[in-house]
Amino acid sequence: MPQCCFAGCHNRTDDGRGLSFFRFPRRDLARTAAWVVACGRKDFSPSQHSRVCSRHFSAVDFDRDARHDSNGGVHRRLRLKDTAVPTTNPVDNPWQNTDNMVGRKSKSRDNSNVIAKLFPSAPPGELHFT
Repeated sequence: MPQCCFAGCHNRTDDGRGLSFFRFPRRDLARTAAWVVACGRKDFSPSQHSRVCSRHFSAVDFDRDARHDSNGGVHRRLRLKDTAVPTTNPVDNPWQNTDNMVGRKSKSRDNSNVIAKLFPSAPPGELHFT
């Protein structure tokens, strides 16, 4: 299952977010190089399976292609323009915003500091809560 190869992005095709995933432009080496730089990963070389999710492109990067399905309905498919380069680093999703990520150890240290402030006379490690 494709996963976005952007540094810090955890979007996958199976997470139900309705994202599109795009292959690297293999025929245009200059654009491929620009995509690699935009991904922000050190020593990254895209494979035939590498993908970038639609969240890393702005609205002007897309051509909307309307196709009719067998029932007469219109199916819209996102297509990238030939000049599109991923430039957007989405931060509206807290899962992807690394500034909001706090490790478990730092959370437990914060909890220890709160307990020490509430019970200053208790020796460290002597309080047990059940």
